[in-house]
Amino acid sequence: MYLDVSDSRSFSPPAIRIEPGTTVTWEWTDADDEHNVVAVDGEFDSGPAESEAGTTFEHTFEDAGTYRYVSEPQADAGMKGVVVAEPAPSSEYPAVDEWLVDTNGYDGTITERTGEDLVEIVTGADGNGGHFAFEPHAVKVSAGTTVRWAWTGEGGGHDVVFEDVDVGSEAIAVESGVNFEHTFNETGVFRYACRPHRALGHRGAVVVE
Repeated sequence: MYLDVSDSRSFSPPAIRIEPGTTVTWEWTDADDEHNVVAVDGEFDSGPAESEAGTTFEHTFEDAGTYRYVSEPQADAGMKGVVVAEPAPSSEYPAVDEWLVDTNGYDGTITERTGEDLVEIVTGADGNGGHFAFEPHAVKVSAGTTVRWAWTGEGGGHDVVFEDVDVGSEAIAVESGVNFEHTFNETGVFRYACRPHRALGHRGAVVVE
């Protein structure tokens, strides 16, 4: 996995989640300010600060853990990052795991709600650095169940748009309340996202059995 070290005094992205055994490479993208990559706990150190574009440093994270690091010359300006190494969440539905692997809070749990006629999912729940999560992230329902999404009114505008079927809310909504619902008559795995915050991890899944 590659991370950029730039003159904007930031790492891009500033935080990543990987599986243990992954090698991360930092690449210097600009050639003005000097930077280095130094772990707060001493786990890794790229050496003296460099300014040449194209310079790279790599480290393999063999063990699970949270690794915080800085660029020493710019640390006071907030040039900090974090690597979280942990096993990928796993359920009996690989498509769900792959879809939600980098979603904050997903641990492989799929909430069991089969046998219910109506199931509600919160939109704009706390997560992913703000109110950018669905709660629960993944839910299992029976065929014929109606699922409705209730907005919290937090985190700006949200919508619900599916990847696997042509289904979704017609517009981005801001106000709290139920703004979308759908009845699932076919079995399968249905992945969806809030388009404005998809890249932040505002994604979910419905498993219909």
